[in-house]
Amino acid sequence: VRVCSIFLPEMRWCRLYQTPVTFLSRGAMISGMVYFNATMLTSFTKAMHLSSSLIATVSVTSFNFATTAILSMILFQETLPALWWAGF
Repeated sequence: VRVCSIFLPEMRWCRLYQTPVTFLSRGAMISGMVYFNATMLTSFTKAMHLSSSLIATVSVTSFNFATTAILSMILFQETLPALWWAGF
């Protein structure tokens, strides 16, 4: 609330965005981002040790694209054309 009163005193809606639930959800999202980035880097490092760098790069990148597409379909009901899945 203090940030709103200092920087945005005329905007009453600012207080709605500073609830404990908002801070907890932001913290959870940031923690999730750090976790998934660490998991991706760990997978990439393991793949680099097990195979050539080209194969590791292609496999990790394609896995990231596929995971992003599947999660966007589940979470946001986003539809992706067949050409996207083919890589065009």
